[in-house]
Amino acid sequence: DLAYKNNFVQLREYLPRLERCLLGLLDDLRERGLEQDVSVVVWGEMGRTPRINNKGAVAGMLAGLLITVIYIFLHKGWFFIPDTNSFTDADPLLLSIKSTSFGAIGAIINFVVAYFVSNATEEPPQEIKDLVESVRVPRGAGAATTH
Repeated sequence: DLAYKNNFVQLREYLPRLERCLLGLLDDLRERGLEQDVSVVVWGEMGRTPRINNKGAVAGMLAGLLITVIYIFLHKGWFFIPDTNSFTDADPLLLSIKSTSFGAIGAIINFVVAYFVSNATEEPPQEIKDLVESVRVPRGAGAATTH
C-alpha cells in the first residue's frame, strides 16, 4: 500500500529508515576501505504511462542501464580491474558528472528512449492500457490523484 495510500505520511516513516540503511551501508564501506571500489545504486520507480509499450520499456531500460554501466566502467575500470579506467573524479569525462551520480543521466536516457521507441511502434493493447491505468490510479484513491 506504500505506493498509493497515505503516501506522504508513510514516506515520512519509510524515508528516514531508507536513509539510515544507506548511511549504514556507506559507513560500513568506508570503514572497510571499499568506498572507492563499490558503486551503490538506489533505484526507484518514477511513474507509469499507458502509452509506453513493451518495446519502448525494454529499449529504454537497456539504453539507460548500458550507458550507465559503460560510464561507471570508464571511471572505475572495466569490470573494476585496476588501471583500466579512462578518467577519474578529478577529471570527469562528461562535464562535471562523476560516475557515482551518473545514474540520473541513465534514468533520463531510459525515459527518452522509451518514449521515442513507444511512439515509433504500435500502441499497447487496450487491456494493457486499462491495467496500467488501474495500477496508476487505483480504485478508492480519491483525492490522492489530484496532487
